[in-house]
Amino acid sequence: MLLFRQGLPKAILVGLWIGYALFGLTFNYHIHTHDYYQLQFVPIVALSIAPIGILISDRLAQTCAQWHWRLALLGVLLFASLLYIREVRWSLRSPDPRQVSIAQEIGAITQHSTKAIFLTFAYGKPLKYHGEIAGQNWPSGGDFRLEKLTGKQVLTAKERLDSLIAQFSPEYFVITDFQELESQQDLKQYLTGAFPVLEQNHDYLIFDLRRKSNQMNETSPHRSIEAKFNR
Repeated sequence: MLLFRQGLPKAILVGLWIGYALFGLTFNYHIHTHDYYQLQFVPIVALSIAPIGILISDRLAQTCAQWHWRLALLGVLLFASLLYIREVRWSLRSPDPRQVSIAQEIGAITQHSTKAIFLTFAYGKPLKYHGEIAGQNWPSGGDFRLEKLTGKQVLTAKERLDSLIAQFSPEYFVITDFQELESQQDLKQYLTGAFPVLEQNHDYLIFDLRRKSNQMNETSPHRSIEAKFNR
């Protein structure tokens, strides 16, 4: 800030910093739980360090009078930037093949249902895309904490699921995030006690919500699920 040019440029920069501070106070939960809420910070930082970049550039111009040295330095910086851009682009365009095949398996098992509930990663979006199914995401522990912080009534798993069933008659409950399921014991107990298992393995667990279990016996879904999770 001390190096920035006086007048309108500095006033704009100060305004951007104040705006970002107000933005953080407004979205005080999301800004420290969702990394993309810092995207607005990038141009502010870029503008703020511009005077330092100018000082470095002027110093290099004095010490490296020959044009080919400056061109070489520019080439190194450009090459480093392109490498980083390539790495980010590759990570965005190349999903895990195993996760894609799992989603496709789930889509085939559920016959690409448009009435499913998901307890999975990234709000079920990769599963919806690669599995070609649709439905509603089941809240995670973080979502429940947000509901509590904002003063909303936190329903039990049975109350929430019964409400969803009454609203849009979901056909399947798809689970790929087993760690989250373990943290929601009331959901686990209600699902295993009330609904039959359509398919299960180490990658996913699918409950059939179209019918409830009539009885629990030695070969019931409840016992098989408990055996899986207690290993």
